[in-house]
Amino acid sequence: MESSTLEDAAGARSAAGPAATRNLSPESLALFERSWQSYHRVVEADLMEHAGLLGALASHLEAFVTRWGPAPLSLADLACGDLTTLEPLLRSLPLAAFTGVDAAATALSLARARLAGWTVPCHWVKDDLLHWAEQRGERHAVISCLFGLHHLADGDKQRFLEQVEGRLAEGGLLLIGDVFREPGEDRPAYLERYVRRIRTQWTGLETALQDHVIDHLTSSDFPAARDAFVAMAETAGWQASWIWNGGHRAEALLALRRV
Repeated sequence: MESSTLEDAAGARSAAGPAATRNLSPESLALFERSWQSYHRVVEADLMEHAGLLGALASHLEAFVTRWGPAPLSLADLACGDLTTLEPLLRSLPLAAFTGVDAAATALSLARARLAGWTVPCHWVKDDLLHWAEQRGERHAVISCLFGLHHLADGDKQRFLEQVEGRLAEGGLLLIGDVFREPGEDRPAYLERYVRRIRTQWTGLETALQDHVIDHLTSSDFPAARDAFVAMAETAGWQASWIWNGGHRAEALLALRRV
């Protein structure tokens, strides 16, 4: 039988998505659901190269599991959303426990329903990813964060990289899948390039949904430059390696281990 708990983190702050309150207002819930519908359409059409990223993630985790050996393997996914993309991979791994962290209670409810019937014990934490990283608690063999860090300012990204080590088991693996700017590319140039990509290549998405994605992109996305992010990681004591790069010079997957 599935073991599942839901924890509301006191004083949680939202770094991505709806406010981390105990109950979402009807207006916030409607915004969340509209955003999630857009996101599902993007994923289904592979407009942000989720298929390539998840394939690389699966291969890297398979190799890591072999190296990890017989010790219990726990995984925490930060800004987990409803686990639309990660669910099949999670079910394929020999996990002893799974923790899903998200600032939106609605997302956690959807994720919990998606994993219904899974025999792996699950722990659901309503918190933003930075606040979770700053707290001391259970350590995990693997921590993943897919498309969550780009919502943080660079100072908070640095803070995350400095603090999350305290939630990782010795010899563990931190995986960051996200969007990044090219070296030397500032945020306005990145936004212009990404908006042009949406308008010219996301032709299967109607204009209203393109507009919705662009509104979110321009108001809430603050991707780090690739070289700057690696420098942040190294300053925080991580050894970083790019294990997958998408074809649009934005999406990428990075593996980090303690030096």
